[in-house]
Amino acid sequence: MVTTQVTAKSDPDSFLDDVSVPFWEEGAQNQESSQNELSNWPAIPINYANMPSRHQELKKSDPRTADILKATYESASGNYDLYVVFVERGLQLLNQRGQFAFILPHKFFNAKYGEALQEIISRGKHLRHVVHFGHQQIFDGATNYVCLLFLAKCGANKCRFVRADNLQQWLTTFRGTEA
Repeated sequence: MVTTQVTAKSDPDSFLDDVSVPFWEEGAQNQESSQNELSNWPAIPINYANMPSRHQELKKSDPRTADILKATYESASGNYDLYVVFVERGLQLLNQRGQFAFILPHKFFNAKYGEALQEIISRGKHLRHVVHFGHQQIFDGATNYVCLLFLAKCGANKCRFVRADNLQQWLTTFRGTEA
């Protein structure tokens, strides 16, 4: 059972300060629950995080962290957004049967900086499901173009892609245009 949790502050410039063991350092690894703890419960290996989604300006505000991320993560490529590193690290933290879902900008599907993350996902066949919200604004008060990204550590035989062009309908039925 994964017990590592990463959370972000409301101030995106200092989100890394909230991590008790920074997620990029050696001490932040899967921590198995103690023997017999929850032994009667089915194993549901889940990792979750509240990710920052602002454009990467870390080099100016925290050059040390920027250098660590660049040296440690394949997805930290070009002028990347920080969420790509969270996705890569999330995959690393999952056990072999683990899965996760993030809501994140869908820009990495088309942007140059997203190619490294696309390669990681493709190489491991991790992609299970995408719900693409297109131009619809999911979060009030902020311009955002997001998708739900579902990944599996052990890989997936197929991927389901859903385009949710009508947000209210999708919220009610969880149905959209299948591709």
